[in-house]
Amino acid sequence: MDRTVFIILIILALLMSACAVDEPLKSPPPSNSPPVTTTQPAEEIIPTFSADNPRELDYTEVNFRIRTSFITTDTSWLDFELNNRSGTEFLYGEVFTLYKDINGSWEYVDMMYGADFNDTGLILMPDSINNGSIDIGYFFGFLGEGNYRIEKDIFSLDEWCIVTAEFEVFEAEK
Repeated sequence: MDRTVFIILIILALLMSACAVDEPLKSPPPSNSPPVTTTQPAEEIIPTFSADNPRELDYTEVNFRIRTSFITTDTSWLDFELNNRSGTEFLYGEVFTLYKDINGSWEYVDMMYGADFNDTGLILMPDSINNGSIDIGYFFGFLGEGNYRIEKDIFSLDEWCIVTAEFEVFEAEK
């Protein structure tokens, strides 16, 4: 499901970037001319990825980090930064996966019933930084103490990748 949504987002981004090309406006065809239609095979429109599993991007390519400095068990929002140090344009959305370190193993954290991501597509331009926020409370409630890891899928025209950020949650002072 998530992969399909992101493929659609990539297609929309490609279509939007094609519309942004600076070309002079053309005169409409005469009203008595037949409509012109073109077809393009789906293989040429929909990006295909070489692997069934994403490649984890190196810190030198895209750096994903949590900017919220002190996270406690009553923290609801996390600020993050995606720093694209590469020459590649990436597309990403709100979707992320959360894991908790349990005895040295990253265990998947289930989302709260009814929580859902918006279908938005954001572009991470080459050599740029995007900032954002994650409403961790909406998706997971308040987190318990421990070490956590967030994974985000990001896509280039020909590759499916993930970026990760780790953070620690401390007991809130009462």
